[in-house]
Amino acid sequence: MEIICKDNEVVFETILKGIRRKNPKSADAFKEFAWIHNTDMISPEKFEELSRCTQIVLSGQAVKLIEKLGLDSLSSLVNEKIVKREDPWDKRGFQSYKGHPLFNELHGGFYSILIDLPTSNLSEIYLYKGKKAKIVAVEKGYISVFRDKPIIWEYVHGDRKILCIGGYLEFVNHEKNPYRAEVEKFIENICKYLIFDQRDNASYWPAISKGVEFFENLKLDPISLEPLAQPKHSLKLINTGSKYVNTSGRRILVNALCNGKINEVWLHPFRLLKEMEFEIDGVKLTEKNVITTVSPEGISFESDFGSLQIFASLNNPWMLGQLNFLDDTVHEIMVSFSTDLRIMWPLDKSFNGKRYFNYDSKSKAVVFSTEDEMLKGYITFDKLSQISLRKSQSLIYGTVTIKAARLLNFVVGGSVNGEELPEKISLQNENEFANAFYINYLASTSKVTTDIPVLDESVKWAKVQTIKFLSKTPGIGTGLMAGYANSLPGWFEARPGYAWYFGRDSEWVSFALLDYGDFDTVKENLKLLLKFQRIDGKIFHELTTSGMVHYDAADATPLLLLLIHRYVSHSGDFDFLKENWIKIKRAYEYCLSTDSDGDGLIENAVAGHGWVEGGKLYGAHASFYLNVIWHSALEGMVKLSGKMEDKETAESAKKALNKLRDSLEKFWDPQNEKYCLGLNDRGERMDFYTVMTAVGSFLAKPYLRDTTRQIIEYATSDFSTDWGTRIIGKSSGIFNPNGYHEGTVWPLFTGWVSNAEYRLGATQSAFNHMTANLFDFLHHSRGYVSEVLNGEVYSPSGICKHQAWSESMGLQPLFEGLLGLEVTEPGLKISFSPQIPMNLKRITFSNLKIRKSVFDFEYRREENIDKKVKVKQHYTLLANRKATVDFSPWIPKNAENVSVKLNGISCPFDIVEGITSKKLVLRNSVKFEEKSTIVVSYEVSFEIGAILANPIPGTPSSQPRIVSLDKGNREWILSVEVFGDIDSKIPALLSKSVKIEGITCKDEEGNLIFSKNGKDSYEKRKVFFREVEYGH
Repeated sequence: MEIICKDNEVVFETILKGIRRKNPKSADAFKEFAWIHNTDMISPEKFEELSRCTQIVLSGQAVKLIEKLGLDSLSSLVNEKIVKREDPWDKRGFQSYKGHPLFNELHGGFYSILIDLPTSNLSEIYLYKGKKAKIVAVEKGYISVFRDKPIIWEYVHGDRKILCIGGYLEFVNHEKNPYRAEVEKFIENICKYLIFDQRDNASYWPAISKGVEFFENLKLDPISLEPLAQPKHSLKLINTGSKYVNTSGRRILVNALCNGKINEVWLHPFRLLKEMEFEIDGVKLTEKNVITTVSPEGISFESDFGSLQIFASLNNPWMLGQLNFLDDTVHEIMVSFSTDLRIMWPLDKSFNGKRYFNYDSKSKAVVFSTEDEMLKGYITFDKLSQISLRKSQSLIYGTVTIKAARLLNFVVGGSVNGEELPEKISLQNENEFANAFYINYLASTSKVTTDIPVLDESVKWAKVQTIKFLSKTPGIGTGLMAGYANSLPGWFEARPGYAWYFGRDSEWVSFALLDYGDFDTVKENLKLLLKFQRIDGKIFHELTTSGMVHYDAADATPLLLLLIHRYVSHSGDFDFLKENWIKIKRAYEYCLSTDSDGDGLIENAVAGHGWVEGGKLYGAHASFYLNVIWHSALEGMVKLSGKMEDKETAESAKKALNKLRDSLEKFWDPQNEKYCLGLNDRGERMDFYTVMTAVGSFLAKPYLRDTTRQIIEYATSDFSTDWGTRIIGKSSGIFNPNGYHEGTVWPLFTGWVSNAEYRLGATQSAFNHMTANLFDFLHHSRGYVSEVLNGEVYSPSGICKHQAWSESMGLQPLFEGLLGLEVTEPGLKISFSPQIPMNLKRITFSNLKIRKSVFDFEYRREENIDKKVKVKQHYTLLANRKATVDFSPWIPKNAENVSVKLNGISCPFDIVEGITSKKLVLRNSVKFEEKSTIVVSYEVSFEIGAILANPIPGTPSSQPRIVSLDKGNREWILSVEVFGDIDSKIPALLSKSVKIEGITCKDEEGNLIFSKNGKDSYEKRKVFFREVEYGH
């Protein structure tokens, strides 16, 4: 083995010799192997030795030796100086075409160097522009693939194999390279590929081929279509105008508008249709008065002619359609469409070569195909048609004219990587199958029933619209996507919202899925996360359906550890834990490795962004958000290690946890008594106060300083709107209502805040924020919860009108906050801490799944108003087997004469004070076989209800804010904020012995009324409640 390395020969030789030691039986094979790195200055004697080797690697400047070796001319090389890009992280590396042995365990491509690092000495690369070699890889940049930059190429010259790498490898500061694990694996793969001739599944970048061509031999076997007799809907909502709607299944996404236009059809990873429009008897559907009904099964566009039904198959790559006419008249239907058969970003338009198309009259279908045959698509009708097809440089246009009475059925579908095409498709069977799935999903997961119908409906929609993100892509797998929307011009072209796989998004969503018992989806998603785990243990941030994987986010890996702990605790799936323990430990060790200064805080710096991806809040070296997640992940690792009897990892995690708890103090601002956003690279606090503190308040509360002051501020108009919570307060000095990370409202943030408020007993504000998320489905694009909303006016502000964690972040506070469900390991500790505002008189959580146990939780409230308001909370717990639970109900902070009876017997309890409520912690666990009843009785002179979110689209906030409740000398003081330009009402129950100051009046129902004063802003108010002798 010959090694010539200009950079750092010791490191380079260590890597190569380590590989040789792993393969001791192949020592002779290494004799014919040579690697020359970053130099073309070789003595004649060395060159003669080199010439006798049959496996050669030339990297960096050494690629210029191709001329001396008689392989190619120097004119085939282009020398390019490295210029720092404007991307947030200038990462560079290599991307294969459709896989290559050089990239085994590297997921087809990887970054090898971070240009941002001051230790990087690279100044130039060499690109190949010749014709004699095969292109193994092109340059990979930050979420980009540069097809025009071939950087790894290969010659086969007789019995000699020569691999050339034009740059992005250096070993001078190898130990500081954040991608050193990938680089070392890459070198190992090169050795195996050349020395051991491992050539299976080797693909090469082809010459660029593009354009659109008619191909008359492109055929489709006829597909029999069986009509849809009667569409079934598990849920329904009416939409109007030109708002966004969609229908989706595991394999397909249909983006549309309420006016009847189909904007895109994605058969992952391809855009099968760019658009599709319908014309009936000479009038476009988009020009008619259309009433659109959205359901989990599909979309119905109704107008004067009848209806157009569009729905996605649940499991197959088909969009199914049916035109239904109200009469027996023969109608002329014109269907126009265009397609580019575009593979998903970030791959280029010509990745799959030319596009072919044809009309096959025998199958009554328009047929499409990519040159590499990766995709075959079709639009097939159940009636003969006239067809007009034309092309542009990159698009196929078609107009299909059909005469039909009563019904016209059609399917838009395809196959990826040679999947078998169907002989028959039954629209009725597909609709019934999807309908049965959604009905069963709602029934088999936890069901919530209350005396507020809109709340019940919102929960059903949120559960269905969350599971809609479970998607399957051939060659990749099944997991949770992040968001759906139409592609936009420019950089967002071929990006249907965020319809690909995200690490942290899917992990946050999974917490809610566990809460209501969908363990299978969580497991499926975890398998995908671990399948594409980086070799050093890091979990991906983004995995596109085109197979490009990026590891930009720092939080995806600790969130994985936290999620696995919760998954095992909820499901009891210890086999999964055992099967994946090595990968779980690798993720844990990766997190440890990001603590560069040894203070116990994991860092964002090289790992990627913690949460904030840009803007004025960007730049934390270590963030509070990231480290409170790490805190919970470490707690989980201690417990999981115990289950695995891995004493070494358990001790390591305990040690890391103790060090972290000490270092969390660094984020505390003693002057303002708040936790800050993060620390900069000098260890100085970044004193921005954001919603990120909420994450610590519900994940790591027992080990933090008191965050009450910060959580109270979230309820004020500085942070809160009628539709949710801003990332940062309006008074911060950097507030921007349109700023992605500087002032917009994310349902994700609102869910975090609601969780934290429930944890600290801010019952009314927590409920308000929870309903703000859940009720967003009633507005804008009805049926969906938006990704981002404006910080001043209730209108969408982000990319996606349908976002996964926006849907789930109404559900997580419902289960973990209002119900107070918590499941921890070991020993299967189940806790309920219900925190139910007076507005809810009745609520049932049925079919709560925790391992093999199934619980029903029932609550009803009785109240009697006299000299005091006397309240009884009746709780009933039902289980299918013996159970032990900890029970800690919340009641109003001002409650007196409190008693708790468990199955009729008085039960002792301790009290934990909250912001507006207090928690009764029963000293004894509740043990029962089938049924147990708990009755909580108390008296109050007044009780404050929660305000249900009721934002009005296109307008600013105006609902009152319930901030806190405090005990004065001889009175209770309620802090609120009301908008000056309207009359405000806060729900309340008032006894006959209470005197109130600070309000205008009370209405007949006892609600607190604040009259408007004409000011166009929120005002702080104090309401005083004093008890007086009844009758005075």
